[in-house]
Amino acid sequence: MTVTLTVSHHPLQQLRDDRALARTRSDPMANVCSFATVSRLGAEVRTLVLRDIGDQLAVFYSATSPKAKELSEQARAQALIYLPSVGVQYRLWLRPRQVARELLEKHWPLRPIAAKQLDWLYNLQTPQSAPITDRVALRAAITQVASDERASMTTPPPAAIGCFLDPDRIERLRLDDSDPPHDRRLYELVGEVWRETVLVP
Repeated sequence: MTVTLTVSHHPLQQLRDDRALARTRSDPMANVCSFATVSRLGAEVRTLVLRDIGDQLAVFYSATSPKAKELSEQARAQALIYLPSVGVQYRLWLRPRQVARELLEKHWPLRPIAAKQLDWLYNLQTPQSAPITDRVALRAAITQVASDERASMTTPPPAAIGCFLDPDRIERLRLDDSDPPHDRRLYELVGEVWRETVLVP
């Protein structure tokens, strides 16, 4: 049975509430997601920092990365958010939408210095995921970037990009053994209305 949702049951608001609760519990998973794309090798999954930009979710990455190429070819992705302290898992089916440059410039300075240096390394010397001789060579390359006058630590490099996660399907699975069976619900966006379906867990 499918039902039309009221605003109080909006799945993205539920996700925001669950993440906020996870943060109060010092959950290390509250600020990350597993992000999946498809390449010629098949499914590709990696962990990315999940950012809050206003009331939207976003991830930042490099235009030199494999995921950027995969997204340009597939235009679809999936994100998985697992919050062990809350006992819930979300799967988001989505079509990424690029973050405007001015928003990227506003949020990029909040990144750790090591992440900023890597962003500039991707842009100036070598793309993300490229092979390198060893970690000694990697540290030397980062040191060189840090001294490069082109590499501003207050401004993102041209290759730094980001995308909003705009889901049209969301699945929430409550993994609470105190009230079996698990509560699994699918939310689908039809026009501007979210519809809910209870699923067998």
